[in-house]
Amino acid sequence: MNNKYNSDEFKEALVDIGLAKDDNVFIHTSLKTIGKYEDLKHPDLLNIIKKTIFDIIGENGFIAVPTFNFNFAKGDDFDVDNTPSDKMGVFSEFIRKDTSSKRTSHPMHSISILGKNSDHIASLEGNTEFSEGSAFDYLLKMKCKILFLGDSFTETFFHIAEEKTKVPYRFWKTFRGNLIKNSLKNSIEIQYYARKLEESPEPIIDVQKLFKFLDGRDIFKKSNNEKINLMICSSNSYVDNCLIKLKENSKFFLKV
Repeated sequence: MNNKYNSDEFKEALVDIGLAKDDNVFIHTSLKTIGKYEDLKHPDLLNIIKKTIFDIIGENGFIAVPTFNFNFAKGDDFDVDNTPSDKMGVFSEFIRKDTSSKRTSHPMHSISILGKNSDHIASLEGNTEFSEGSAFDYLLKMKCKILFLGDSFTETFFHIAEEKTKVPYRFWKTFRGNLIKNSLKNSIEIQYYARKLEESPEPIIDVQKLFKFLDGRDIFKKSNNEKINLMICSSNSYVDNCLIKLKENSKFFLKV
C-alpha cells in the first residue's frame, strides 16, 4: 500500500476540509505527523504548504503562525526582526523568516503574518496580547480559521477565553524588559495573565481534555485522506465554546 502523499493530494485534502477562497487562516504545525510527503516535482514541503494555501485562499486572504518566545520573562531582549520563535515548529520559523511576512511586537505571544493586511495586523496592540484591539482580537473579528497540520492541536485560542472569563487560577503579572524594533531599543512593560504556580495542584491545562471537549462539539473538520493528517475549525467556534464552559466551571479544563 502506498502511504505517501503528494502536493496534489495535499491541496485536495485542504479543500476537502473546508479551506476556501478569501479565507484567513492561523496555522499550527507538526510536520513529522502530517504523513509521509513525497513529490519529486515539488520536494520542498515548506514551500508547498505556503504555496498551496495561497493557491486556495488567494490574494484577499492571509496566513498567520505563532512565533512565540518566552525568554523575555527571563530577562532577554525581544527583537521583533531577529528573535526566533521557540518550539513553534519549522513552518512557523519559515514564515517568520519570509521577507514578505510581518511580525507583531508582543514579546512573548508574537505572531507572523503573510498576505493581505499583514502590515496592519502586525501593528495592532491591545492592553494585552489577547484583549480588544490586539492581533488575536483582529483574527477573531476576521473569523479566521485554525488549521492544524499534523498532531498540532494546542490551547493558543483557549487563552483568549481564559482572559475574557477572568479565570481564578491566573493573575496579572508585570514583566519589564527591552523591545527592539526597526533597530531601536526601548524599555517596555507588559501585563501577562500568568498561572498561579503556588496553587496545589498546579493549574495546568489538560490539552487532551480540551480537544475532546471541542471535538464533542463537532467544531473540527478532519481529512478523509488517511495518508494526510489535517483538521480545521473556526476560531470563533473554538473560543465561544470554551467561553460557555469556563463560565459554567472555570476549572473544568485543568488537570486534576
